[in-house]
Amino acid sequence: MNELCFTVLPTQSAVVKACYSLACYFLLVTIYACVNNPYSAMPAAMTLDGDTRSSLASYRMTAAFIATLILSQFMLPFVERMGQGNQANGFFFAALTFSVIAFPFYLFCFFNTKEVVNVPSEDFDFRKLMKVLSGNRPVWIMLITFVFWGFYEASVGVVKLYYFTYFVGNQSLFIFNAGLLYLGRVFGAFSLSKLVTKVNNKRTLPMISFLISGVLMIIMNFLPVHTQAGLIIYNIMTFITGIGGGLGLASMFGMVPDTTEYSQNKYHVRVAGFISSFINFAFKVGMALCTAVIGWVLGFLGYSANLTQTPTVLSAINICMNLVCGITLIAGGILMAFYDLDKNKFSQMVDELGSSDVDSVGSAK
Repeated sequence: MNELCFTVLPTQSAVVKACYSLACYFLLVTIYACVNNPYSAMPAAMTLDGDTRSSLASYRMTAAFIATLILSQFMLPFVERMGQGNQANGFFFAALTFSVIAFPFYLFCFFNTKEVVNVPSEDFDFRKLMKVLSGNRPVWIMLITFVFWGFYEASVGVVKLYYFTYFVGNQSLFIFNAGLLYLGRVFGAFSLSKLVTKVNNKRTLPMISFLISGVLMIIMNFLPVHTQAGLIIYNIMTFITGIGGGLGLASMFGMVPDTTEYSQNKYHVRVAGFISSFINFAFKVGMALCTAVIGWVLGFLGYSANLTQTPTVLSAINICMNLVCGITLIAGGILMAFYDLDKNKFSQMVDELGSSDVDSVGSAK
């Protein structure tokens, strides 16, 4: 499916190309959701220990950010090498190569992951599932925070190349800065497995990470990046915000499984998959909103690809890249302060549920 998305149809019709691209992308993300949603819900079925769940999220996101780091450094050079001046061919062969490399890892994960929390299978209608969300404070806090994160992530992903191409005026610096961001995220995500044992409430780590990163990104909006000193400071801050982002996102993925027991204790149904799917949906909503809003704003202000941009457009690119991201992260950090499912409450809920609701091979500490 990934290859079809990078296949250029032999037609000049823009309508046909647009419809083909939309259909392929829709199928790709649908299939991806079928893989990602169960994968995200899996920690709730692998252990009842909250710190272990966070460690699983730490290892998962560390590996994900290592892969992203590799792509950020080698994707564009690989496209140029494979395409030999033809970007369409370059991206097609790059997508093919990385898909072939990724496939064995999917098989390894599928055949080597074991579920140790055994829960009887139940059928629920959609209305009953939606009732689980009513008054479910931890889930709603996680959901809204993931909307903020999705907005931030899309802004960084969409605008960073434009930022260095037009605002900084040196596109070649993009790869280096992206590498610093994802290298920081690798360190941040990996540190979670150690840091989570030091706090009583898992919210502490993403709350502090997002607040510090948000403040730094607001400062980055005003840095003189057209000077060498300003650019050096910008790169250093990018690395630090990468650490905060990696730690914050990995922490949230470690918190999501804990809402399963909260929901089970309050509503007497165990719906780990539904909660994971709903939160992942919120993440995608944030990304979609950000992508659309940025496109509309830049288009309205007169952005034209591959041309000299007006001061207004350049200012908008800078604001979207830094100020908007900073405000979004701060909003997420503030919201985390209201997450009150600490480790003591979680342990009490697991004890109350007991073996009558959850047959666990893992331990709840």
